[in-house]
Amino acid sequence: IGLKYLDDFESKIPRTEIEQIEAVMREEIAKLDHEYEITICGSYRRGKNESGDIDALITHPNYTSDKKIDSSFLHNVVKVLEKNGLITDTIALGDVKFMGVCKVEERARRLDIRFTPYDQYHCSVLYFTGSDLFNQQMRGHAQSNGFTLNEYCLRRVGSTGTPGEPLPISCEEDIFDYMDYPYKRPEERNV
Repeated sequence: IGLKYLDDFESKIPRTEIEQIEAVMREEIAKLDHEYEITICGSYRRGKNESGDIDALITHPNYTSDKKIDSSFLHNVVKVLEKNGLITDTIALGDVKFMGVCKVEERARRLDIRFTPYDQYHCSVLYFTGSDLFNQQMRGHAQSNGFTLNEYCLRRVGSTGTPGEPLPISCEEDIFDYMDYPYKRPEERNV
């Protein structure tokens, strides 16, 4: 697949094209179940005009970190996007991650979809939005203020140095608030 689409994969994806892909994904997945939440992350979410690939995060309120993964959530999403013609090729499909190819115009584009537990979604959105340097700064700030932060959760570190239970997070702003860190909009994370 990589050789088949080598030229397409090496060319940058214009923002307008990702907007089209996002619109198709939202429309088709809502037909499947309107409770799915979708965020296109990476440089697209940071407001860049071009991206190398498309990184989508998806969650559903019925999938949380304390429940056994039901692979039908992601598999059903992939099936509906294949049926619609958006997804043209599959590179890999597991319980929580899809790697493949999509098209809305003539060019083939790399598409990764991660299915994330509902209670971990906002930490994942923060992490996969980036930039890498911004993520390093956030983790450093978390450590210096008695927290540990990763793509799954934010936890307070106890007096013994052991992280406690994940803190409840209902939006990205909660992460910043807990750590007393001024909120940065995605466009301000291009460091």
